[in-house]
Order: sequence, then C-alpha cells, then structure tokens
Amino acid sequence: MARPSGNPLTRWFLGFFGAMIAVAILPRTLVFILRRMAGRVLAEALGIALLGYLAERLPARPPEDRA
Repeated sequence: MARPSGNPLTRWFLGFFGAMIAVAILPRTLVFILRRMAGRVLAEALGIALLGYLAERLPARPPEDRA
C-alpha cells in the first residue's frame, strides 16, 4: 500500500475546503443541468418506449426463401 505524499495538514485543508465548495455548488449545478436536459431526456425516453411499443405491434415478417 502506497503512503500518501505531502503534508497531512495541507491535504486536510484541501479536502475540507474542496468538500465545502462541492456542497455549496452541487445543488445549483444539478438544478441547472436538470433544467437544460430534462426535456431532452424525457423526449428520448418517450421515443424509445414508443418505438419499442410499435416494434412489438408490427406483424412478423415471413421467412425469406434463399434458393
């Protein structure tokens, strides 16, 4: 197991303040992403579901004769 390099106090400060910044920024970032992408994701999911439904309802093709 490799020993972590660097000053432990510096690593602690970077980890602590990095976590604080992430907690402060993450909710706003998630809301921004959801607002921009929710419509596209929903449309894509509906399109996939509709294509799957239509594919199930199509009649099966008769087998082709390969003579």
